[in-house]
Amino acid sequence: MTTTPLLDVRAIAKRFGGITAIDDLSISLFNGDILGLVGPNGAGKTAFVNCVTGFYTLSGGAIHFEGRDISALALHKRGRLGIARTFQNIRLFRRMTVAENVACALRDQADKPLRSLFRFGGDAGFVKAARDLLDRVRLAHKADHLAGSLPYGEARRLEIARALATRPKLLLLDEPTAGMNEEETQELLADLRRNRELIPSMIVIEHDIAFIRDVSTRVVAMDYGRKIAEGSAAEVFAHPQVVEAYLGAGEADV
Repeated sequence: MTTTPLLDVRAIAKRFGGITAIDDLSISLFNGDILGLVGPNGAGKTAFVNCVTGFYTLSGGAIHFEGRDISALALHKRGRLGIARTFQNIRLFRRMTVAENVACALRDQADKPLRSLFRFGGDAGFVKAARDLLDRVRLAHKADHLAGSLPYGEARRLEIARALATRPKLLLLDEPTAGMNEEETQELLADLRRNRELIPSMIVIEHDIAFIRDVSTRVVAMDYGRKIAEGSAAEVFAHPQVVEAYLGAGEADV
């Protein structure tokens, strides 16, 4: 592990008028880390991801990636640096095929995504790259199906395959198991473990505490836009402030 963080979030703030979504939040992530980000609804977890990926502009603080200040960098430029994400609500091109959804995101075509669709089917290497990624998430047999026809769990896996197509250095997963049953959740966990060489580092937002315990190397808990605990999963989920925050949201979550 290097001494320089891959991602270094320094005392960031995000305000919407009189509402503070993120308040003086600092988090560092090193190469190889899988950071679980937990907290009750409204804690600021998705706002944090939106700040890191460039969907939101900061109200204060700074974000460094690989030692470079990216605080003012446009969203698409952060993507080119190797920051990728998935969303709480699945965002696929539903009228495109499963393979075309991956093709649009292939790193070599990122500057001209529409060109990738025209080339797809006529370039054997291009087809293989998309199908190899689909195979990694067990969707190769659905390559020619419309994305909108996929059941929920498979749509989640397609979204992850599309993120992998960008060859990310950092992948942020926003509630990847939301809406999944136990079997689908375990399959997703297996997919992430199987593809670790393609995902050097991850930040995972999740309400499924068992999933966070299984996938994370370190956990940060948030509440009201601030960090309230950091450490191993066992340490964080035993922290009094975390217990209190989750008791307010529902004791079963803990």
